[in-house]
Amino acid sequence: MTPIDAGFTTFLGLLPCEISNLRYADDTALFAKNHEEASKFIEELNQAGVSKSLKLNAKKTKYLYIGKNHQPISFEEENIEKVNTFKYLGSLKTDSGDNTNDINARIGMAKRRMQDLVNIWKDKTITLQLKIKIMKTLVWTVMTYGAEGWTIKKKQEKKINSTEMWFYRRLLRISWRERRTDKVS
Repeated sequence: MTPIDAGFTTFLGLLPCEISNLRYADDTALFAKNHEEASKFIEELNQAGVSKSLKLNAKKTKYLYIGKNHQPISFEEENIEKVNTFKYLGSLKTDSGDNTNDINARIGMAKRRMQDLVNIWKDKTITLQLKIKIMKTLVWTVMTYGAEGWTIKKKQEKKINSTEMWFYRRLLRISWRERRTDKVS
């Protein structure tokens, strides 16, 4: 069985295992250790598609290379476009493995969501416990979407923590001018 045919059954087998591909709708992400393996996977993917009357379009195919000693990948005499970043299922991946842009984008989306809910935060008939549940459900999930794929540095951890405090200050309607810390006396 080829890695392309294995699909999801490899992932559901006994761990530890290597995942060679992820598929969602018509998107496929292939993971290869080297140039030869990547070329082989692309060829296998095309062959699997041909058996279902589908053909891989080299012009629409892109690849992200992480590491040194990059070699261009081609398919049917045509070079496949190399990209430095791509968005997969809403999460931004980069060739450096840096998550800063993805984390910043998630923080921005969560802050917008927090501001969209300002009428709830101002409503005095809604209990604090319910407001916190709403925040965790509607805001924090936006913030942490894709976080399982992040490698977080100290600076990013500090930014995430300060964003969480911003959420709580906003929810509690505490001005940034008020000198309150998150430290318990």
